[in-house]
Amino acid sequence: MRNELLKQIAEKGYAVSYAANLNYATYDIIRFLPALVTCLSLFVGILGLVWTAFTAKWISVCILLLGIISLYAEKFTDDVDGYGERGKTHTAQLNRLKVLYLKVKMVSDNDDAEKYMNEFQVIEQEFNDSTQPKQIVLASDWFAHFKLFCQKDTRWMNEQLHFGLWRDKIPQSAKGCMLVLLLIVTVYYCYAVPELNAFFCKILYIDK
Repeated sequence: MRNELLKQIAEKGYAVSYAANLNYATYDIIRFLPALVTCLSLFVGILGLVWTAFTAKWISVCILLLGIISLYAEKFTDDVDGYGERGKTHTAQLNRLKVLYLKVKMVSDNDDAEKYMNEFQVIEQEFNDSTQPKQIVLASDWFAHFKLFCQKDTRWMNEQLHFGLWRDKIPQSAKGCMLVLLLIVTVYYCYAVPELNAFFCKILYIDK
């Protein structure tokens, strides 16, 4: 009972911590991205008057893409304060879970641990009632992972969950993007490098 409860608390702690950071990430993106895009545009525009390197097409494309993301983020502005409040609520729930974890960790037998189950279930229900599934796609997920594993203390959860770099610390969407990028680079070099091109044409029986 004791060990099972410790693991349940750690798993719920991870979910609550991720939700808190996801809300904070969305809040930060909504509040600061438009201003960041505006400042970058002005900065690049002014530098472009002096150095022609800042008028390169790829820089303009990057600024344009950030502008598009900023327009997408604007549809979340109506509930921007709600994301901040939910982040605070989840952080308070996380702190209660951490205290509960330390209490259960100190007990010596299952009977003592069982009395903490009700407290855990109350926090779990409060978390379920306060979640918000509507978040900014990709950006908030990546930012939340950065906040969770680079800025926050996850050692007490790691005692039970044993976080891995590829399995847990890199977002699933980032893994997909990396695999797609790797595929694109591989296909490009197979086409651009004559030796690779000839090799794959030969094994795939492609007539050039």
